[in-house]
Amino acid sequence: MCRLRGDIAAKAGGDMHFRSAHQPIRVAGSVYSKNGLKTQVRIVALNPTLERDLGEFIEAVADMPPTPGISLQPDFSYPDKPAMREVLTTPVREGAQDDWSRFEGASAAIGHFIRMVHEGRMSKDEGWEGICGYNAAMLRPAWPVERLQRESERLWDLHVQKYGPPLIRLDSAAPAPDEMPAFTLGALLDDVSPMPEDIISPRVLTPGGLLVLGGAPKVGKSDLLISWLVHMAAGVPFLGFTPPRPLRVFYLQAEIQYHYLRERMKQIALGFRHKGRGARGEGFSPDAG
Repeated sequence: MCRLRGDIAAKAGGDMHFRSAHQPIRVAGSVYSKNGLKTQVRIVALNPTLERDLGEFIEAVADMPPTPGISLQPDFSYPDKPAMREVLTTPVREGAQDDWSRFEGASAAIGHFIRMVHEGRMSKDEGWEGICGYNAAMLRPAWPVERLQRESERLWDLHVQKYGPPLIRLDSAAPAPDEMPAFTLGALLDDVSPMPEDIISPRVLTPGGLLVLGGAPKVGKSDLLISWLVHMAAGVPFLGFTPPRPLRVFYLQAEIQYHYLRERMKQIALGFRHKGRGARGEGFSPDAG
């Protein structure tokens, strides 16, 4: 949502501080005062019958053209400056021996990685690694780390002042494996060990696999998923998908409130009477495992 607000502000030539969740959106009728100017906040247009699904709204903002006179080009890609791809892949020597100086190259590269971190496309550690990698590979001789860090902090402060608070990505991803497993064709053909048992067959969800269920808004994805998971937890086939046994299922959702989730659960019929604690008639109880 914060990124969406920032995209709207950028295309409308507005205040980029709207990327921050704590930045207030002014209430119509109030007075907005800035730089000695006072302006009454007003609603330009209102359609009380219009509702937007968040996914559809994101697509609408993506298709929204910039306001006339607003350029979304980053600073480093203007015609009088080299393209970022060239900056990141062209060595720069001291003494102005090349098309641009080490300072210009370093500033452009640092600015690129700062933008990536600010927009949440890189973690801070990944951004710093990119800056250090450019310094080591392209600046000849390389800048001292102290100077590199000092310049990075200076440009970061300027960027935040201009574009508002960052969308910092959490460094919570699972660590990557140290080695990538590789197998010869002969080893694969010679392996006669039994196949692992599908979590949901046939080959719908396998051990260590990932299953994504997607669809248009309001077509019933949540109802389908809930019914499917309840059947899998009960060990009952569902639409041709068969679990090998009752599965232990953890369902994490942030869409349906408790009472309405309870209502949906009680509407699911498994075709047999479950006598677990708290079950009534046909249905599913958490005690089913």
